[in-house]
Amino acid sequence: MGGKSILFPLRPPPKNDPHEITFTIQKLGDFTKKIPSVQIGTRVYLEGPYGQFDRIIRKLPKDQPLVFYGLGSGLAPLLSLAEQYGNQRQIKILWSSSKKNGLYFEKALEKLKKNPNITVIAKEGRFTEESIKKELSPKEIDQGLYFIVGPAHVILNVEKMLRKLNVKSPHIIDERLTM
Repeated sequence: MGGKSILFPLRPPPKNDPHEITFTIQKLGDFTKKIPSVQIGTRVYLEGPYGQFDRIIRKLPKDQPLVFYGLGSGLAPLLSLAEQYGNQRQIKILWSSSKKNGLYFEKALEKLKKNPNITVIAKEGRFTEESIKKELSPKEIDQGLYFIVGPAHVILNVEKMLRKLNVKSPHIIDERLTM
């Protein structure tokens, strides 16, 4: 996978096995290249489960549209939120991956597509203003809360594009992947 190296919990522990955690790891940076050398049984500290996004979503009205916009591996933390809240509210997932990486989250997205509350739109390459406009409803543009995760320089372009479509700036919340 391309992009910056980052470590994210993919989803919360399953309710039937609270000791299981799944990760999405890009083995590119100094830190993530060392992960394979960590001995089994080593005590580690994990933060989570979802950071700022979970705290925000818990306080929202159930009928407020949520749009999760993942850029490359930035989709990982959004998948866990979709799994957690997909039975309670309408969620649209937009995911784009650079052409060289392909759509490597397809299996996880196929599972989410089975939930009638979740709409998944995946694209190899980036969305354009025209293509994203076709995917968003008027209610999502006017009332939706957008959670965007990905490389900082790409997020800035996405936010600019969303504002051109009349998405209000306070409705856009991002987490920029940097190292």
